[in-house]
Amino acid sequence: MTQYFSVDADPVDVGASLQICYSNPDKANSTIEVRMHNGEGQEETHQLALDANGHGCFNWTVPNWDGISIEGGDSEPLTVVTN
Repeated sequence: MTQYFSVDADPVDVGASLQICYSNPDKANSTIEVRMHNGEGQEETHQLALDANGHGCFNWTVPNWDGISIEGGDSEPLTVVTN
């Protein structure tokens, strides 16, 4: 089973739009919860609908955090550096 998160920028500027994508063929046509957090108590969640191939993306405005960890869908977390 191949599952992963990807982003369109790393590092990313605070206030910029970050495209977050997830892929897992075993979760095709389902919805997963994606959690973005900074490890210091601040977090946001997003419900992501996956297509027939188990792929989905959304745009998220980067808050003023020192770094971002992206988790969900049983995938390994992805860490993104902020500027």
